[in-house]
Amino acid sequence: MEQSFSLIDRFEVLRTLGSGATSKVKMIRNPATGSLYAVKILRASPNNTIPELYKNAMQTEARILIQLNHPNIVRIEGYNSKGVYQSRKKQPYDCIFITMELCPNGNLYDIISQNILPENVIRKYFIDILNGLSACHSQGIAHRDIKPENLLFDKNCNVKIADFGFAGYLQGRNGDGLMNTRVGTLPYIAPEIHQKLSYNGELVDVFSLGVVLFIMHSKHMPFTQARIDVDVHYRLFVNNNYRYWEVLSSKHPQNFYTAEFINLINSMLAFKPNERITLNQIRSHPWLSGPICDTANIVENIRIRYEAEKNAAEQIKSKEKKTNGVTCRGGKYYRCGDEESLSISIESLNQCLVLKDYFEEAEVRNYGSIILGITPKEIQTIVYNEVVENKGTYRVLENNNDIMISKFAGYNVEFRVRIYKRKDGLYVVNFQLSEGKHFNMIKIIRRLVPKIYDFQRDPEISV
Repeated sequence: MEQSFSLIDRFEVLRTLGSGATSKVKMIRNPATGSLYAVKILRASPNNTIPELYKNAMQTEARILIQLNHPNIVRIEGYNSKGVYQSRKKQPYDCIFITMELCPNGNLYDIISQNILPENVIRKYFIDILNGLSACHSQGIAHRDIKPENLLFDKNCNVKIADFGFAGYLQGRNGDGLMNTRVGTLPYIAPEIHQKLSYNGELVDVFSLGVVLFIMHSKHMPFTQARIDVDVHYRLFVNNNYRYWEVLSSKHPQNFYTAEFINLINSMLAFKPNERITLNQIRSHPWLSGPICDTANIVENIRIRYEAEKNAAEQIKSKEKKTNGVTCRGGKYYRCGDEESLSISIESLNQCLVLKDYFEEAEVRNYGSIILGITPKEIQTIVYNEVVENKGTYRVLENNNDIMISKFAGYNVEFRVRIYKRKDGLYVVNFQLSEGKHFNMIKIIRRLVPKIYDFQRDPEISV
């Protein structure tokens, strides 16, 4: 008899939350208690071995998480260096895994993708990150990979710093307080790391945090990388700072950047580490003296938005439909008869669509997930036609449900589309970035999803 779930030791695997170069993060459930967790899995290679380098990195990450116990740092629940992953349909394999608390409100990109964040909300999130980083540094640990993907939100919308895969000890290998390993994610790496200099771990974390603060406020990157020899925007930031902010401000409403905010960003992103502000100095900066949003208001706004989305899906689900086809006129989609309907030229989608169950009680909200009341065939017809119209490429993975899309509208991204079925008969469509930049992915979703919503709102219009 086929097992209902893939298993990792005694835990049921519900779905994938994300993946990196060497590991995957999945949502798991303890069948005895119903408790939900996130698990970071490092799997063995086909010859059933795990490189020592990766083993040591996972062990270090687990040890650091055990050492850190703070409300703004993700909580470790367990570590197993001799785990076994039992797939439902494939051969089991050895793995190393870290079990952590589940953060159901996604990561920072999921928050900033919604709307312009009020400054009092930005300040609340920034202070959460500041507190978590201060806890790391007080324990002699540098994170070295602060970025939106590693800043998660718990059920109460408190920020939790996650992914300590690049973390290290501030004392350095020689005990001189300087670190040397070249790690991090390109847009967030401090200039001294690019210059291959020994560096202070606290100050490179400050630099990364400065980039994150800029992103929260601006909803775009301040520069591509902190190299004055390569990046024209960072060169302008360093060599002609007044002009940098003048150019930037011209793209936003008047007074979008306050003098206090500009001063703080300049201090955090300073080219020379000895001119960079410290975490303790940040706490007394004038920008932090402004109002701070109550997290209860944030949680309530998320709940209202979620309920509105679900109610819209339920209304169309319960409505009797006269036609089953989908056509497009003038860039807008309408319901129509089968004879007028757009077709999907990928045969496997026409033949068989295998839907995975969606566990509402295990929901993790992110900018790429939407709840719909229209049928999977209608969803796929619209997505497929938009890919064709935007000159993207489209391939179906082996389970006939996962669709991999790349080069959509010229963006250098690859993303997966998967449709889940909820217990209440509604559907969840998940757009998950595989390769490329999140801001490009957000642009694609803003282009694609409104067309699906428009069809759901006005499906009975026939042309």
